[in-house]
Amino acid sequence: MPVTGSMKFTQDERASWFSHKAETAKPYYYSVYLADADVTTEIAPTERAAQFRFTFPKTDSAFVVVDAFDRGSYVKIIPAERKIIGYSTRNSGGVPENFKNYFVLVFDKPFALAHTGTATAWPKTRSS
Repeated sequence: MPVTGSMKFTQDERASWFSHKAETAKPYYYSVYLADADVTTEIAPTERAAQFRFTFPKTDSAFVVVDAFDRGSYVKIIPAERKIIGYSTRNSGGVPENFKNYFVLVFDKPFALAHTGTATAWPKTRSS
């Protein structure tokens, strides 16, 4: 989840107001402006994956929260490659017992701070 201003870890803290008037929803593309964070979020799905892009405002306080660090999940932050890799085992049922949802996050800015435990990383960003 893209966040600006201060670090926000809980779902309620990082929730953002948005308007359906400021979104584009198509089977192959979704875009929405998250007003509280001042971030545009875009998602392009495939059959088994999705690519996200976050466009942040000019700020020194832009963060990305990766909420995937429970129930046997795995997160590895690789600052030298500006990358976060891992998998989440969280699901709502209907999947095999050994289900894993793998992810790779690649940033266009180096990390100013990285932290696991709550599985978060923050790229230095003026704008993306």
